[in-house]
Amino acid sequence: MSKSFDNQKLFRKLDDFPHPRSYLVGFSGGADSTALLQALCELGPELNTDIEAIHFNHGIHQESGSWQRHCERFCKERNVRLTIESLSLGASGANRESNAREMRYRIVAHHLNPHAIYLTAHTADDQAETLILHAMRGSGVEGLAGIPEIRPLAGGHVVRPLLGFSRQALEAYLMERGVDWIEDPSNLDVRHDRNFVRHHVMPLLKSRWPSARESLARSARHLRATVGALEALLARIDLQPEQDGGVQLQKFYDLGPENMSVILRWWLKQENAPPVPQSRLIEFIAQITSASRDAHCETTWAGWAVRYYNDQLFLLPPPQPPDCPEKKWTGPALSLGPEVGTLRLVGGDSVSPSGWTVGPRRPGTRIQLRSGGPRRKLKKIFQEQNIPPWQRESIPVLYWGDEAVAVGDWMKAPRLRGWLADAGLQYRWDPAHPDLVRLREICLRSASRAGLA
Repeated sequence: MSKSFDNQKLFRKLDDFPHPRSYLVGFSGGADSTALLQALCELGPELNTDIEAIHFNHGIHQESGSWQRHCERFCKERNVRLTIESLSLGASGANRESNAREMRYRIVAHHLNPHAIYLTAHTADDQAETLILHAMRGSGVEGLAGIPEIRPLAGGHVVRPLLGFSRQALEAYLMERGVDWIEDPSNLDVRHDRNFVRHHVMPLLKSRWPSARESLARSARHLRATVGALEALLARIDLQPEQDGGVQLQKFYDLGPENMSVILRWWLKQENAPPVPQSRLIEFIAQITSASRDAHCETTWAGWAVRYYNDQLFLLPPPQPPDCPEKKWTGPALSLGPEVGTLRLVGGDSVSPSGWTVGPRRPGTRIQLRSGGPRRKLKKIFQEQNIPPWQRESIPVLYWGDEAVAVGDWMKAPRLRGWLADAGLQYRWDPAHPDLVRLREICLRSASRAGLA
């Protein structure tokens, strides 16, 4: 770790990362982000890169407005374009800090241009504090690896170039230049875990081990290297989704819950899903490793879900498709909502006959697929077509009176097929949710091969 900070040290550090078209600096006005933005401005032409800044006004402290004005003056004096974003965090609570962080990164992703880099001013002190906090939460190797120097975001990257510098070194850099920064009094409130670690735990550790900060930061780097090596090995595992979006993982079931959780966490990370609580993941693994083929197991968190069906795992990001609504059909088209989509009669001027209604399958619903053939339960047909249980209620079923005459637009009863042929019409479902679009394509191909479409 460098004991001092200057412009050239930052310049050499930035050379370790991809060369972007522009830097977007997270600028709070505190010492760390002020030193970062000041050094970038002084480097100027050497960077040959546009520099912008973004300030988040959390609206929590009574001085939030004056802090925003301070940042505006700072950037105006240095001819740096500044974007102000106001956050609405609601009532205080244990998760407010993490919620604020997630909101900031969502906003940054919106502002970040492809091939741009978002710079944050996390320091070696932040890294040491993070490792301690994650250890107290019982985190795994990914959490103990702390803050990564670089990670992808919205076609660009998030980069933390100051992890090798202490907060003290950055403050000394600013004092040499007579540059002011903001002191947030809430950083002294030891009711917050990070502040407790900063003001009580770290001083105590340093009194016994003066290089505690450097040692913890070094441990985080070693753990990050271990995570990188593990991910390189995991990348060799074939976790490509099948045609229906499911992933086959049963060949790993005999590795044991802890190893399975590592594989699943890596898979979720590749799919950009937020971390799932470890206890919930272990419980889910116990369910699927003892489940029958047609069992339905799931775990949900933060609006996401992983579901097990037919020896496959399915990852469902939010929003998930809703159930098909119950509606009467009185015209050539029927809207079923922005996700379930629209049913249409295509090819003529006729409208639907009276007595048509649309909705999800009803308990015990049966449909006749061939003239003179038996009426078969939809539940059994869905199982044969490997349609996951959680998607079945989203599929529109057309009822003519009390008789089911269509499922989606790939299964039609003889009564409906005859009516469509006489009217010169086609019956079409246009879903909007990507999971339902994929489901329809698979089922259409299957029904076509069976001569039912």
